[in-house]
This record gives sequence, structure tokens and C-alpha cells, in this order.
Amino acid sequence: MGLAIVKMKLVNIVGLLGEFDRVIEEYIIDHDIHLEDAVLNLTNVKGLHHFDDFNPYDGIMKQFSDVMQMTGKEIPFDQAARKEQPLEDLQKETDIYFRKITGLVNRKREIESEIEERKQIMNQLRPLGDLDIDVERFFNLEYVKFRFGRLPRAGYIKLKTYLTDLNTLFIESSEDADSIWGMYFAPANHVDKIDSIFSSLYFERIRISDKVEGNPAQALEQSTQLIRELHEELLRVQFRTQELVNSGTQLYSTVKFRYESFNVRKYAAHTDESFYIMGWMEKSEAERLVDLLEQDTYIVGVIEEPEMVQNIKPPTVMKNPRIFRPFESFVTMYGLPAYNEIDPTVFMAITYVLMFGSMFGDMGHGLVLGIVGFLMAKKKGMPLGKILILAGVTSMFFGFLYGSIFGNETIIRHYLIHPMANGNNMNTLLILSVGVGIVLILMAMVLNVINGVKSKNWGRIFFGQNGVAGIIFYMAAVIAVLTMFSGKSILSPLFIIVCFVIPLLLIFFQEPLGRLAARKHDWMPHKKGEFVLETFFEVFEVLLSFITNTISFVRVGAFALNHAGMMMVVMTFFESMKGASSIFIFVFGNILVIALEGLIVGIQVLRLEFYELFSRFFTGDGKRFEPVFSNKQKETL
Repeated sequence: MGLAIVKMKLVNIVGLLGEFDRVIEEYIIDHDIHLEDAVLNLTNVKGLHHFDDFNPYDGIMKQFSDVMQMTGKEIPFDQAARKEQPLEDLQKETDIYFRKITGLVNRKREIESEIEERKQIMNQLRPLGDLDIDVERFFNLEYVKFRFGRLPRAGYIKLKTYLTDLNTLFIESSEDADSIWGMYFAPANHVDKIDSIFSSLYFERIRISDKVEGNPAQALEQSTQLIRELHEELLRVQFRTQELVNSGTQLYSTVKFRYESFNVRKYAAHTDESFYIMGWMEKSEAERLVDLLEQDTYIVGVIEEPEMVQNIKPPTVMKNPRIFRPFESFVTMYGLPAYNEIDPTVFMAITYVLMFGSMFGDMGHGLVLGIVGFLMAKKKGMPLGKILILAGVTSMFFGFLYGSIFGNETIIRHYLIHPMANGNNMNTLLILSVGVGIVLILMAMVLNVINGVKSKNWGRIFFGQNGVAGIIFYMAAVIAVLTMFSGKSILSPLFIIVCFVIPLLLIFFQEPLGRLAARKHDWMPHKKGEFVLETFFEVFEVLLSFITNTISFVRVGAFALNHAGMMMVVMTFFESMKGASSIFIFVFGNILVIALEGLIVGIQVLRLEFYELFSRFFTGDGKRFEPVFSNKQKETL
């Protein structure tokens, strides 16, 4: 079990076949259990069969799913609200509920369509507002015919090719996502032909004269009043829909409980006399469940440790301190930790915010970033907001060390370094960045060794490029480079053999040595020439990765310089202007730098985490913990 990974137990439940449904309702549903397929995993039990896979509650659950999709609202679930009810009664009650909801949804759509139609009619009538003539007469002229309606976008595009050859005029008035609204005029003696052409283009005519009375001004007033009444009815329909959605809690809870209960059969197995259920639970939950089962005469529950289980991979539940929990989303972007490896969330959280702060070091910018993060977390509940709060705090800390407040480096003195003060400071910052990278890479390699110990993978521990051999080689290379720059050299023959040659040979023969350490008989490669050629290029790539990964950390210092340089430009413009323009430049420049630089730095730090660090120790091939039915709404990943 890795750090921040919850300890799991495999629970096996066996009982008389007639007790199956009772066990599900009394024990399984009320506990978070990640079920495994008993038929596939209990190979030592003869005569095992799956239960019938057909779930009789599928159709009813589909209706509730359609209701939530149609309304855009979640029906509240409350397991305590469920009641005992036959399937036939549940189906009848659900059908009635579904019809009521569907009726309200359809009426809502009709009202919205009528409101839109009325608005379009008003758009056509406004230019005619001063005419003292009945609308009906206007739409029944003797020599010119007038049609109003809408065209699909595809039809409108085709219409443009016909207009040059038609004795008609189309005037576009407005448009929506799917249609173009407008009107066309045609001579009375050609109107039938032109109507046919527009009809072939799927023109949908709306007869304004059938919907309004009086002159245009009166018609506009009538339409305005009708739209107001339609909006009032729409509010009533929406309120009634929400009431009806909430009133479905007991029915939905009953159906969902039954549906999920029946789904347990997909994982369970049975013989002619007994049933078998197996699944993973958190240690404390598993022990509580088995204690309950011991009091049941007809049921037996047995707990197995993950180490005792050969072919079933335990699922992963991450459990980190609240302050670091938002970073779990970043970790899972790369992969879910396996059960027997270290959860890198805490490591990533600390290194991420420290690197971000050093690259974005400014007290003012850090404060703004922290405030934005606070608002995102408080108002929107976004995990990213909590990450920005921590990143803002470290940015303020490094801004204090750099002596920078909104790009101004004269208000307070620096306590570490002024990044852009001179060339020596720039070089120092870049060298420090590489030094930090070396430390982080070594830490990642140590974590890899720990993960190797947890998985009992001796090849990974001793012979891999990120194992003991890789650590010795990398540390020796770093020490050799440092001593060369100091004017001394420790590259004696013994040092070269022990720290370079032997580690490289171990890395070269990592695969066969690892298989040998695992006591596998076929540890020697079958195609030796092919093995040597492939491994040669792999080792060459490993050597390059040590160099490129280390140099990549130069970007930490480079972006710190870039941040300071961008603010230097802003301050130069600010100081060269006067009055309101200088204030505008100062505010706009800081906003631009915070937004642009913050985004770039955030992405670059994430890249360093994933490519330079995670790739050295983190496999990310864990299995998600998915309880068959959880009413606890726990934070599980």
C-alpha cells in the first residue's frame, strides 16, 4: 500500500441461494464494495454460473434518465425514501409520472416556439407601424403577394442561386441557430410558381394575418401583451416541472435501489445450492461487514489480504490531506496510482507550487492570483481555484525574495536575488534552476526504488535506469561535472569503473537480470543479436534523457527571467507616460502579464512534473474504485 492509498481487503461472501436477494438488500447495498466477477475469479469452485443478466428495471430507469435529460434537472435520490412496491406497480406509477413530465416539457417547448414566432412577427410589423390599414388587407394585396416565414440554412444557401432567375425579392429579417427568418414579395400572376420553389427549399410560411388583428400598431400591441402572457405561463410551467421533478424522489429512489440491487447479479455467481459474491472494500468497511455476517446463520464472509490474491488487482482509493486533494485531478490526468505504488499527489503538490512560485515570483501578482483562486473555489467550487490559492501564496513568497511588487523592484529590498539586475544574477538563477532539477530527479528515482520494493520488482529496484544503478550513474555524473568546473577531477579508473561502467552494464542487461532475480527459467534473451542492438539504442536514449531532463529545468529560471522582463517593459511604458494613460498602461500591463504568464507557467510546470519526474517513478495503471452502489458520496478516484 502506497502513501495516501487506502488499504483494501477482498471480501468473499457465500450463502444459500435462496438468501441471495436478502443479502444484497441487507449487506451489499449499504456498503461501498467494488465487485469482481466471481465466475472468472473463483476457478477452484465447480459448477459456477452467472445469474440472468436481464435487469427488469432497465426500462423504468431509462424513463427516469429521459426525464432528467428532457428537463435538465436531477431527480433527488434518497435511499431512506424508498418503499416496498411490486414491479408492476412501479411501472404503472412511472408511466403516469413520465406522461406528466412529458406533457409539461412539450408545453414548455410550444410556449417557447410561440414566443419566438411572435417576436419574429413583430420584427416584420415594426416597419409598417405607421400604416393605417388592417394587417389582413396588407397581406392580401391585389397585384403583389407577400409571404413571411423561415428557411433552413441549407435552403437559404440554395435560394441565393435561384434569385437571379426569379421575379421575386427575399428580405432577410433575422436568424437563429437553424433558420433564416424573412419575407418575400412576388407578382400575383407568378406567385404559385414562386411559392412552389420556396416550398421545395422547405420554406415554412407563417400567416401573420391569421395571428393578429387591426392595423400594425394595434397588432404590435397585441403581440407584446401575448408575449407577456406567454412568459407568465412559461414560468408557471417551469415551476410545476420543478415541483414534479422533486415529487419523484420516492419513486426514483425505489427504482434506482432496485435497479442497482439487481445489477449485483452481473458480478455474482451461483451453483445449484449456493451463491458467491466477492469484492474489494476499505479495510474498516470490510471488517464491519464481516462482523455483521458472522451474526447471520445462513451467510459466511471471509476477508483476504491483497497480497494473498493472485489474479485480481485491488482498486485504488486516494486519500490525501484536504489541502493537497485538489492536485489529485492533475495526478489522474497522467494516470491513477496503482494500489501498490506511492500516490504522488503530495509530492506533486509541493513541487508544483514551489516551481510555479519561483517562475511567477511577484507579491502583487501572487496576491491577485490567490484572490482569483479564492473566488473560483468559493463561488464555483472549482478545485483549480484551491490550486491557484496555493500557487498565489508561493508566488508572493518568491516575490518577497525577489523584491518585486507588481513589477516594481524599488519598493522593498530583495532577500535572495533581483533576477534581471545583471548578467551574473541571470546566470545564477539558471544554475540554481538546474540544481533544483537535479535534486528533484534524484527524488523521483528514489521514489521509483520505493515503488519497486512495494511491487517486489528487483529489476526495477537495482537494474533500471531509475533504480539503484541509475542513481549511482546520475550522481556520479553530476559530481564529475561539478568537480571539473571547480578545477579538480575525480575521474580515476576505479571511479569510472564503479560509478559509470558497472551501472551502465546493469542498465544494459536490466531485462535478463530482472527476470533472473525473479527466478524465471527463460531469463536469457532468445535473439541475442537483436537484444544487443535494441538495448544499445535504449541505453543511448537513457543517457540522452539524463541530459535533456536535467537541462529542462533551466526553464524554471528562464520563465522567472521572462516574467521579470515582461514587467520591466510594462514599467518602462508606465514611467514614460503621464496621467490616466500611465495608469491604464500599468493596470492593463499587469493584467496581461498575470493572465498570459500565469497560463504559460502553469502548463510548463505541469510538463516538468509529467515528463521529467512522473515518467521516472509513476506507472499510473491503477484500477478505479467503483462501488456498485454508494450512498455516501465519498471522494473516491
